[in-house]
Formats: sequence, structure tokens, C-alpha cells
Amino acid sequence: MPASTRESSRTLETRSRTVVRRDAMGVAAVRVAGRLTHTELIANQASPSSTHSSDPTTDLDELLTMLGSYLLSSGFEHPEIHAKLGGQSIVVNLVSPEISAS
Repeated sequence: MPASTRESSRTLETRSRTVVRRDAMGVAAVRVAGRLTHTELIANQASPSSTHSSDPTTDLDELLTMLGSYLLSSGFEHPEIHAKLGGQSIVVNLVSPEISAS
């Protein structure tokens, strides 16, 4: 194998590993943000002075905006959830869920 081909192959392999690492760090940041959101919501409800419902899913916008805040703090830009429901694309803006597009 010529030297230039070996160099190209190594460069591609290095880029591939970088992409895999970046994706893994992104997934890890989302997991951490989810865990922190869950912990904060539970703590809010456990507080004696809490005005929150005993069901943390009652105020869904609070859950979504809190998750969005943690993701923004982690360096994400425009955090959104993309999903399909019955073949229709649904996009939920985690900064302002009330203005989400579908």
C-alpha cells in the first residue's frame, strides 16, 4: 500500500473515532441532563413549601423546559425532541414547548 494511501486511511480512521467520541459525549450529556431534570423535579415536589403537583408529569412544560435548560447549559443549541407519531413528524422545542411545531 502506498504511503499516501496509508496516510489517507489513518486520517479517515482518526476522523471516524472523533465523530464516534463526539456522538458518545452528546448522548452522555443528554443522559446527565435527563437525570438532573428528574432529580430537580423530585426535589421540588418533596419540598414542604412546594406548590407543585405530586405527579411530576402534570406540568409537562416545566419538565421539558427544565430539560432544555440543562441541555443549553451543556452546550447544546436549539434543543428539540424529534419523533414520529402515526407517520407524522413531531418536533418539540425544549426551550419554549408551547410554540413547538408539528
